Amino acid sequence: MQPTLEDQERHLLVKVIDRVLYKLDELVRPFVHKILVVIEPLLIDEDYYAHVEGREIISNLSKAAGLATMIAAMRPDIDNIDEYVRNTTASAFSVVASALGIPALLPFLRAVCQSKKSWQARHTGIKIVQQIAILIGFAVLPHLRSLVEIIEHGLNDENQKVRTITALSLAALAEVAAPYGIESFDSVLEPLWKGTRSHRGKVLAAFLKAIGYIIPQNMPGSIQRE
Repeated sequence: MQPTLEDQERHLLVKVIDRVLYKLDELVRPFVHKILVVIEPLLIDEDYYAHVEGREIISNLSKAAGLATMIAAMRPDIDNIDEYVRNTTASAFSVVASALGIPALLPFLRAVCQSKKSWQARHTGIKIVQQIAILIGFAVLPHLRSLVEIIEHGLNDENQKVRTITALSLAALAEVAAPYGIESFDSVLEPLWKGTRSHRGKVLAAFLKAIGYIIPQNMPGSIQRE
């Protein structure tokens, strides 16, 4: 994590962690959080190869440690007041979902997205859905309806940042699912339209982006019907 470390040196240290994971397998569980602290920043690094290495390590870590251990290790960071920590945690959770399967993570995601404890937790949960869409792309289709249902209430959240990330997450889901799955978004079209009349600035831009991706270009009749 030293800023003075060169890319090649960092690459070699990441490889060491990967080999340690391979040797320890489930014995790695007590060290999951410490490994995540070092590896998670790679997920939002500017270097593409750092991204790939970070995803590979967290994927292997998930398979070795199991879902319960991964959730226990990352749960405290979900409502962290530092947005950087929440962003890296969301990216890491998307890799866990990719490695262990979205259905395994759905009950946890539902609970986090409906958290009454803090808006930060809801924001992170909904951002995880966005990151899942970005990471696995078209493979999100079988789980599209479930993911939309989990986050749709965020469009009417009391917090502006939660409303914004909800619209951006819906846009990401619609973008990767296109041209299929438009029926999964039926429940969010009305609140999105209403939101465009009451919001301004970044929130309005997010709502318009969501509508733009949900309603296909070749279906002008959809706009007229609405």
